Amino acid sequence: MTPLQYLLIVSGILAVSLVCVAALALLRAKRLAAVARAANLQFSRPDRFDLSRRVALRLGDCGVFGAAEVVVRDVMYATTPAGLLCVMTASFTLGTVGHRRQVRRVCAALDRPTRELEPFTLLPSDPSPVTYILALAELRQKLAAPESTEPDAAGRRRFPLSPVQSDPKTTSA
Repeated sequence: MTPLQYLLIVSGILAVSLVCVAALALLRAKRLAAVARAANLQFSRPDRFDLSRRVALRLGDCGVFGAAEVVVRDVMYATTPAGLLCVMTASFTLGTVGHRRQVRRVCAALDRPTRELEPFTLLPSDPSPVTYILALAELRQKLAAPESTEPDAAGRRRFPLSPVQSDPKTTSA
């Protein structure tokens, strides 16, 4: 086999693999966009709201310490009176030099007008369309729960999300 033939074979294999990766990424984006439409959310493949830095700050609250190179992708979002409801994929590295591993998890948060992600949920499983639906349901459940106005351990006060709360006395059963 001549060096030119070897170069053409290797280049052909590389081109086919790049096309396959691009096709799989497009298919995944279409599936997630369909999930977002079904949940009445918008979908954005890149991080158009600059959530990566704020997600990196909140990962320690979820028990993920030492996360580096945090990147947010596949953002599903909706505008609410309390802020921007976001469900996204966070990709980050864990470990030290020589023992690093790449981790992808689904996060859900409410991006408040103060640029604070509260409440923040990190699901322990790998991203799939079902995981996005579970994250959205869990976040909506947290948002529906009444919040306390007492300061937490960090001294932050938690206020109700909107001035209108459903009162169980006035709700007919």
